[in-house]
Amino acid sequence: MQSKPAQYKTPLVVKHKRPSKLSDPFQDHGDQYTRALLSKPDHQLTWSDYQSLLGPFLPAGTYEESVYFLPLAFDLLLAEKDPGYELDVSVVWFVSEYADQLKADGILEACRNRICELLAHWTATFVVHHTDQATCREKGWNLDYADHVQHVEAICECTSSLIRFTRHADLAVGFYQDLAQSDNAPVKAAWLLELSRAQACSIKNPPTHPEIGPALNDPATLLNACRAVQKTLAVTQPSPTYWRDLLAQFDYLG
Repeated sequence: MQSKPAQYKTPLVVKHKRPSKLSDPFQDHGDQYTRALLSKPDHQLTWSDYQSLLGPFLPAGTYEESVYFLPLAFDLLLAEKDPGYELDVSVVWFVSEYADQLKADGILEACRNRICELLAHWTATFVVHHTDQATCREKGWNLDYADHVQHVEAICECTSSLIRFTRHADLAVGFYQDLAQSDNAPVKAAWLLELSRAQACSIKNPPTHPEIGPALNDPATLLNACRAVQKTLAVTQPSPTYWRDLLAQFDYLG
């Protein structure tokens, strides 16, 4: 039986209608592009279209013109199995840059709740994708193997954007502190370890922040998380290399 698509618990109803024209306030897109963009029906809009509509920095429309598309961008983020291309950056920037306007429209808290729901959705499961040597070679990677945790880039991007754009930094702080206070729930413990390790990643990292660092680096909390995953996920969700490599990162804890 096919599972139902994920849905937000928080309704987000925008009072502004779909615009008939985008004013391109920063003169960054051009009339031909904005007309073509608006000619697409909602269900055909892609992540790159939403980046143009919402920003960051050079959106194709004003707040009043672009806010119609915000719930649709939220929906796409929730629907994607492994969202990328920094659409979450666009959503967080828009909700930060136009926080006062969203508040005046009565939907700021709904937007904040949806960001929290996104983070909760991405961390509700812990899925490791293993790529063996032969497949690495086929992809042109000079690696013996590669392991990738689904959603880790989106989490790092989203929380880093919350800190970067400042207005809703408390959501990122609360997210990491919640992981650190997970009472050794196996999935949360795995995410705590993965995101702690990701601090040294050369591609995507959790944000640097004085209230986030302690949550990701407390030795006692990390040791408890290691013990939790050793007894559960490392046994029930075996991977040829991932759990071995992850736990090796924390051998210094004893």
